[in-house]
This record gives sequence, C-alpha cells and structure tokens, in this order.
Amino acid sequence: MKKYGYADEVLNPLYSCLLKQESGMEDLVLCFMERLPSMFDAIALSHQQSDWPVLTRQVHDMKSVGGGYGYPQISEVSSRIEYALQQDTSQIAYLIQELEVICMRALQGADTINQVKQQA
Repeated sequence: MKKYGYADEVLNPLYSCLLKQESGMEDLVLCFMERLPSMFDAIALSHQQSDWPVLTRQVHDMKSVGGGYGYPQISEVSSRIEYALQQDTSQIAYLIQELEVICMRALQGADTINQVKQQA
C-alpha cells in the first residue's frame, strides 16, 4: 500500500464488525485484507491521474465490499469520495488520505487476527 498521506503514525487497529456478529469468518475477512492494499493503490493511482470515471467505479466497489466485510468506516469514506466526485473534486485528496488511514487501521487489525490464529 502506498503511503499516500499521513498513515505513518501509530494508529488504533480497526476490526471487522462481521467478526463480532458471526464466528468463523476470520479467513473471509483476512482474504479481503489481502486485497485491500491493491484496491487502495488503484484508487490512489486513478486520483493521481485524474481518471474520474475509473475512480468513481473503484470507490463504488470499495464502498460495497468495505461494508460487506464489516468495515462500515471504509464504506462511509468511499461514499463521501463518490459524492465529491459528483460535486467538488477539490476535496478528494483529503478524503483519499482519510481512506488510507482507515485502510491502514484495518490492516493493523488483520495483523492482530493473524497473530492470534498462528498462536492457536
């Protein structure tokens, strides 16, 4: 995952609410976490290239899968990016930085889940 903004700082891990609702979903969530960095990198690249149609599709996909895997925060920020693409593109860089931080927090949470699984 590219360092798009300010995600170098230590952040509080973010965990999927899906894991609280249904036991045994760790592998499914971890599979999503493996794809998350490349999904974010694609979003960042589309933004850097000002490819608004592709970026619109990518953030829509991120919004859908984020919520589906128990990360409503990913969906919420992705939705705000979608709105900004229709209304005011000047806010997109800030929102993508916000999305990066949330993704980094989710990845930190996934690392914790992986460590627990390996110790079991």
